[in-house]
Amino acid sequence: MQWQYLNGTQVKPPVGFTSATVTFTLPSTPGTYHVRFFNAEYTLVATSASITTTAPSVTLGAKTGIAGGTVTAVIANGPGTPGDWSGFTMRAATRCSGSISNGSHIMPATGIPNTSVTFMLPPTPGAYQARLFNAAYTLVATSGSITTTLPTVTLSATTGSGRRTVTATIAKRSRPARRLGGLSDASGNILQWRYLNGSQTTACRRNRQRSVPFTLPATPGTYHVRFFNAAYLLIAMSGSITTTLPSVTLSAATGTVGGTVMATVTKWSGHAGRLGRPL
Repeated sequence: MQWQYLNGTQVKPPVGFTSATVTFTLPSTPGTYHVRFFNAEYTLVATSASITTTAPSVTLGAKTGIAGGTVTAVIANGPGTPGDWSGFTMRAATRCSGSISNGSHIMPATGIPNTSVTFMLPPTPGAYQARLFNAAYTLVATSGSITTTLPTVTLSATTGSGRRTVTATIAKRSRPARRLGGLSDASGNILQWRYLNGSQTTACRRNRQRSVPFTLPATPGTYHVRFFNAAYLLIAMSGSITTTLPSVTLSAATGTVGGTVMATVTKWSGHAGRLGRPL
């Protein structure tokens, strides 16, 4: 299955060795293996005792998830070499992200055969797997699949007037605390933003609030709310709300000092505490 000269390579050394230590990579297929030692005439002169290998495994913490959320991959019986790494891929094997077995992109000093690694689910819905590779980039284990869906953002109205409050309701969202929504104009420019706790201060705990209020700009236009995950990736967008300016119409163009005139207000925000006065 593998062979080496006693210098640890497949290049014949210029001089012989009477003793040496040679490193082999155990095959990805579990089973019982041993090492055989041959002389220069390819005659078997020694056989080692056996080593029995077990199959590494990668298990995901969920079978379904929300795009932009996270999932934990539990690795058991890994090769245990410092360069072991895991990758999060689409089921069709396109790599989305990767991590060394210590959960970072920095190689650890020693191997970690049993660990857990957290991956961020891509913003694109689909079916994904975690795959475990040894230091030689050989695939040694593949998890089951997790299927992701997109969250949704729904506005409480499709039309409104400037400075009115509109509520964005987020459904099928992932749980981590640091999720945010932004009120955007038609070009995608963020005009206001909030974490899901309704403020601009991130919550220490996972936030269970699903509705976030935004104040519509005074400028008439078309707006929508965008929903981002903790890595600031856009994962959902609401429908639009169109705003108009309120108007005030007088009942007459001329009048008498001390008389009255009626002012009709339309398309206003509906908030209490609004008033008009003659100028």
